[in-house]
Amino acid sequence: MSSDATATTSKGELRLTHKDEGNHLARGIKIALDGKELGLIKSGKSVVIDVDPGQHELRVDNTFHARTEKFEVRAGEQVHYRIWNKRGFGSWLVDMLGAGPTYLSIERAEPVPLASGPSQT
Repeated sequence: MSSDATATTSKGELRLTHKDEGNHLARGIKIALDGKELGLIKSGKSVVIDVDPGQHELRVDNTFHARTEKFEVRAGEQVHYRIWNKRGFGSWLVDMLGAGPTYLSIERAEPVPLASGPSQT
């Protein structure tokens, strides 16, 4: 098999990091990739998912808000997103009533060497 054929069969990586810093209520965030639910990422944890090269759709959901990001990954490339919950309009209700809106942020981040070892959810 030629090196070109090997490169086309190689996977990419999607790394998701649930930021602990400033994370409102430390609420877990559900993740789905290309319509398939993958589970929950707890605050302060990361997960690395092998993905086929090409276009993908990432959906993150904290049950109050959901966000969708489309991205492309090449063979051997890592795409990294940081996600977290944050306060916003109406979040004071959580303090007073124990329930209320929690907003959700997602940002593209620099790839992280796998040698740093992700904390799996």
